[in-house]
Amino acid sequence: MQNGVPALASESAQSFDVCVVEDDAHASQLIVEALATVSLRVRQLSRPSELFALLRSSSVRCVVVDLRLPEMNGIQLVRRVRDQCCMIPAIMVSGFATPRVVVDALRAGIHDFLAKPIDPQELIDAVQEALRLQSNASSARTPGETNVLDSLTPLELEILRHVSGGLASKEIAAKLGRSKRTIDYHRATILRRSGARSMASLVGELARRGSAPSA
Repeated sequence: MQNGVPALASESAQSFDVCVVEDDAHASQLIVEALATVSLRVRQLSRPSELFALLRSSSVRCVVVDLRLPEMNGIQLVRRVRDQCCMIPAIMVSGFATPRVVVDALRAGIHDFLAKPIDPQELIDAVQEALRLQSNASSARTPGETNVLDSLTPLELEILRHVSGGLASKEIAAKLGRSKRTIDYHRATILRRSGARSMASLVGELARRGSAPSA
């Protein structure tokens, strides 16, 4: 048992494009069926502890998590995944998307927040974008590289890349199809994690180290 959450037996190493953590079997199946239409390798899970057990032995590129789960809520789940140094993009789904919940989820580092009932195409678009950004983030890092970039989500890295290119939040929002408020939240998160005083100083420091994301 770890931190009060029972551990499952380790599984043999596998690779999944998406893990769905949803305790409502019907909702989970709808998500899986939508993602199956674009040939993604999907694993269904119903409890956070199952995800943590899977991450110990398998590769996961993206997670789709419900807000209300047994053992812990979806926001706590995303934070714990990040604390374990797993920079996996997370998409949260919920029928209780109050402004405060969305803000808390964004601060926890989620990639996107989708309201239930989920639109299948909206889900597919969000997952494919997360996978694309995750691939870009992985290719941008050199083996063994450790710097502030390693603490950022793929979406935050994409935002930082655009900031490095001189774009303002409004322009980044238009490029990524997000609201300016969402971009500003992520910019604040980037600064908090990096300890930098401003985005300009952060970009400058990364450039001096030769590790700034290319624009």
